[in-house]
Amino acid sequence: MATLLNCRECILSAISNCAQITLAYCLGRLYERDAYKRKIAKCMPTVISIYVYIDFITIILGFSEKVWGIESTISFLGYDNYAAFYIVPMIGIKFSLDYVRRKKLNLEDLIFYSCSLMGKILTGSYTAAIAIALFPIFAYIFLNIKYVRRWLNVKSFAVAIVLLFVGIYFFNIQNVLSHLLSSMGKGITLNSRTVIWRVVLQGIFKVPIYGLGNFTEEYFMDFFGFPYGYNVTHSHFLFLDLVIQTGIIGLIAFLGMLFSIRFKNSYFKDFSLIYAYTSLLSYLILCMFDSYPFLSMPYFVIGYIASLCWNTPSRKSGNT
Repeated sequence: MATLLNCRECILSAISNCAQITLAYCLGRLYERDAYKRKIAKCMPTVISIYVYIDFITIILGFSEKVWGIESTISFLGYDNYAAFYIVPMIGIKFSLDYVRRKKLNLEDLIFYSCSLMGKILTGSYTAAIAIALFPIFAYIFLNIKYVRRWLNVKSFAVAIVLLFVGIYFFNIQNVLSHLLSSMGKGITLNSRTVIWRVVLQGIFKVPIYGLGNFTEEYFMDFFGFPYGYNVTHSHFLFLDLVIQTGIIGLIAFLGMLFSIRFKNSYFKDFSLIYAYTSLLSYLILCMFDSYPFLSMPYFVIGYIASLCWNTPSRKSGNT
């Protein structure tokens, strides 16, 4: 609806997003049936591994440069950090299902994880590499450090996101990080992200309740009045992009889905849930510094992890 009102030339993209979200919902419903659940648990890890190994091979062999003559940061699963929006949830889902099936992880899981991490390091996708590297750290914390895991959760990440917004908008906290980032060879504004965030935040109040919908690069640039020299297609912050595209209504729906995950203390004994939940937290780290242009992926990830949490009590009682 928002696309029809604001940017009709993108209506096919909006329809595509709706179709992807519907597909994700249907896959989630399939998971509720025991017969399909067993098939998914058996086949999905293998499918995910194949995708990641192909991605890693294309990076090692430099297919994007040799075959297509384009940037080396592009791999089979996508460009730069964007590929991680698939890879991070893939790690959580594969580890979760492998543990459900075998009650342990094995050497292949370690190789799979190493390829996932090294692929992003080799393409210079540092935000993605950090998100993937945090995965085992979060898992260790949940398993061993009770004090830290009390505040390491979805709600604390939501508070951190709000504080990040406020710090950038009112206090320019990115300047505090300038020396560290410069020593790492990165721009003092996180590769211009904080500049983009400030411009979008200043214009966010012009966005209607239902958002802009899908939009072209030109429309995005014109709407927020980006300074000369910036070529921006999105805000590089998932939650800002949710507000831009779906408005306050869409953001509330997304956050409602996020907070519907109730990760109780009893769940920490279930490794399949821990692996899924740690991938969600790693995913949120990624979302703070970039965003994937298609909205269906975060809905699918959170829906899958939420379904694991919802099914845990009945699964323990032997009903699922």
